[in-house]
Amino acid sequence: MAKDILPVITGIQRLSIVIRSKNEERSIGETLTQIFDQDVNLPVEVILVDSGSTDKTLEIAGRYRVKIVHIPSSRFTYGYALNQGIGQSSGEILCCLSAHCVPANDQWLGNLIRPIVDGTAHATYGRQIPVAGMNPFEEVSLRRHFPAEGKKTGRVPFSNANSAFLKTMWCDAKFDEEIPEWEDYLWYLQLEKSFQFQYVSG
Repeated sequence: MAKDILPVITGIQRLSIVIRSKNEERSIGETLTQIFDQDVNLPVEVILVDSGSTDKTLEIAGRYRVKIVHIPSSRFTYGYALNQGIGQSSGEILCCLSAHCVPANDQWLGNLIRPIVDGTAHATYGRQIPVAGMNPFEEVSLRRHFPAEGKKTGRVPFSNANSAFLKTMWCDAKFDEEIPEWEDYLWYLQLEKSFQFQYVSG
């Protein structure tokens, strides 16, 4: 697929949200509540890929309409977890979300997928709002790399902590399962010449 020929998205039947988790009892309930409160006119399938939680993560997730995929902690990499979850998804558009990335409002999902549905992008990645006081270094980094005013050149070009993309992209190139991190950046480098990526600050 040429980068300058964007798809006409018709007949979308479902969105699939893949969440990676391990011991996320502090935030998983709020994250899932926000997901199921989204103002979006499409069925949403939620897949939780858990790599051996020993706290109440799974107990909390079990209260929601979520498909839980278990992977051994010894096998975990970000790429492996995502590939396992996406492999069990049925949506034409995929959304990847870290368990502690709580959607800011009920427009989050609609805003994230709109460029894809409108045909202005193949993939999007959204703003990450730090939790004030939790980690001051992370707070500074997230505000720099994911600004509220829009993307600037030289910042992170894609992040799986809060992203959406056409499933056909993943069919063309799976996430690397061997590297311990930066699987999203490697994936971006593999696909940037063929697909359009867009930052969504809203």
